[in-house]
Amino acid sequence: KFSDSIALIDVCEIIDRAEELGLSAVAFTSLGSVQDFHSIEKTASKKNFKAIYGAEVKYRTEEGDFSATLLVKNNEGLKELYRVLSSLDEEKYIDVCVLKENRKNLLVGSAGYNGELFDKISKKINERKLENLCAFYDYFELYPARFDEDEEVNHQIYSLSEDIGVL
Repeated sequence: KFSDSIALIDVCEIIDRAEELGLSAVAFTSLGSVQDFHSIEKTASKKNFKAIYGAEVKYRTEEGDFSATLLVKNNEGLKELYRVLSSLDEEKYIDVCVLKENRKNLLVGSAGYNGELFDKISKKINERKLENLCAFYDYFELYPARFDEDEEVNHQIYSLSEDIGVL
């Protein structure tokens, strides 16, 4: 498994399933860590498969604690990801300023239920604030609904993504 604490299947099984589905790449993310990247790279290289590296990170704002998903675009992005993760504090939160300074080669995702976008839409913030928040993300994430309210928020995120061209 690429993450012993939370992964349900190992990297080889993930790649095999992706190939069955006709995919040429899969993103692997860990929670605030890159410790599994070497074993992922080793397995992906053996199978001649593209692994996209990333991490789910936690950050704080004045209004709360949130998550974002960071995906690496290229080798420079990997270096940027290392810099961002180096800013982790003792409670495992990144410094958002470091992320903003090191995101040229990263894709920043909205992180589903734990993300700020999901939170703000569910709290029905005003449209201007929502537009400003959306500018922070390169892509939006949708997770299966846990509750009826989640379904509505997911629909709003999807509609928003179509409106502003972020998919």
